[in-house]
Amino acid sequence: MVDEVTQFGLSKVALVAKTTLLLRDGGGWVGLDLINAINDRSVFRVDTSTATGSAVRVLGPYSAACSQGMRSVVKTRLTKVPASSEPAGPGEGSLLTTITGVFEFDSCGVLDTSAVELAEPLVFGQIVPFSGLPDWAEQMTLGVRAAFDDANRDGGINGRFVNLVTADDGYNPTLAATEVRKMVEDQKVLAIVGTVGTGTGLGHARDDGFGRSGLEGARVALWNNGLAIHSNASYDRSLGDTSQALAVLSERTPPEAVIVFAVTGPAVEFICSSSLLPSWESVWYLLPSVVGEDFGDSLGGDCASRVRVFVSRTLPDPTNSSVGVVKAFQQSIDRRCGGEGACAYTSQALEGYLGARLLLQAVARAGSEIDAYSADPSDSFEPARRAARESLLQSIYDAGMFSFEKLRVGPYGGECGNAAEVGAVNLGCECNQGMHNVFLTELVAGAPQYLPSGVLVTPYGFVRRPDGDVFFESCGVSVEL
Repeated sequence: MVDEVTQFGLSKVALVAKTTLLLRDGGGWVGLDLINAINDRSVFRVDTSTATGSAVRVLGPYSAACSQGMRSVVKTRLTKVPASSEPAGPGEGSLLTTITGVFEFDSCGVLDTSAVELAEPLVFGQIVPFSGLPDWAEQMTLGVRAAFDDANRDGGINGRFVNLVTADDGYNPTLAATEVRKMVEDQKVLAIVGTVGTGTGLGHARDDGFGRSGLEGARVALWNNGLAIHSNASYDRSLGDTSQALAVLSERTPPEAVIVFAVTGPAVEFICSSSLLPSWESVWYLLPSVVGEDFGDSLGGDCASRVRVFVSRTLPDPTNSSVGVVKAFQQSIDRRCGGEGACAYTSQALEGYLGARLLLQAVARAGSEIDAYSADPSDSFEPARRAARESLLQSIYDAGMFSFEKLRVGPYGGECGNAAEVGAVNLGCECNQGMHNVFLTELVAGAPQYLPSGVLVTPYGFVRRPDGDVFFESCGVSVEL
């Protein structure tokens, strides 16, 4: 009986998954793509209604390490019922199936609980640049999905599973705004989590905020330390060509350091080209945390060996398991990927993970108005959806501070309304600062090693420089890790 139940669960989820994914995405899911799509969706709700009653079953969760569909075994007894009052002979009569027991069990930590099965899931959206910054997008999504998996494994949030739908904005603010509208108007998501980039995050308000906000932040920080910007130049992000910016800067006297607000490709082009200019050989380069852990590989051995590169990060080292929240993150990623170290621990995945955990905490605190949320396409549910979204945002501001294994995030709130403005953009409330620290890391050479091809290479990675860490006050709160 166990084999039959298990086989039913697996075959049923394949059919349900393919049907669901075709309806949602219109894709032709087959083979490995279908398996990956099932793992991404994680949990499926199946209507098993019959003429005698209705029931909803939950299949999953599915991931690289979890492939159990059903989470219960039914024990039955077959009794031969004679066709008449006379004792039945061989081959005569029918069989009566009697259920003598139902055994429920954990599958990847999830119990077969009817309350969660019957509830409609909470649907969230994530818009990331799969076609613009694919590595970054995939890592952010991995972190969010890992946190969602943990929540579903524990029975969901307030008795409802959480689902994630994703879209690609190409790292384009205009496209990001379009995808946000689709998520809200078509997918009916409760909220959007884990976006990438200042420009795309503000895509609905202005074309790009990353470079300009970075320049203004650098100007203020330098001024507060008795320094000033020597010169500045910009490049067209849509083209990714930094040659004109380099030409402008090369006309000035060589700087001591350059703050580079650019994604990986343009940053590599600028750093490697500028380091060859006369008198630029001792220039330091400082980047915000928009480059990945493999930035040294992107620079290449010749370039990496002649430049000094620092990257500032607002999150703790994702490989340092001595930090409580990092250890929880690593364990979550391991569960999602199917084993310890199966996926790399990256800053981008950690960012997605923490963002998702904050969102889920806020949902849990939001109260009864969230209970009325539905992703049903009917317009009659729209007032309930608006109320749920407003309640979710208010719960963040009401909570103020959030804590994840002693890592404190916030405060959120303060003076709210039209009086709280930054430039021309109303941020709702004056306090929207999550982290209160900047960790400095430096790109350094590791021990030379041979590739399988026999080529000797020198790997480069980021090493923490604690002397450069900065802890600062935001809305009256200063939090050191």
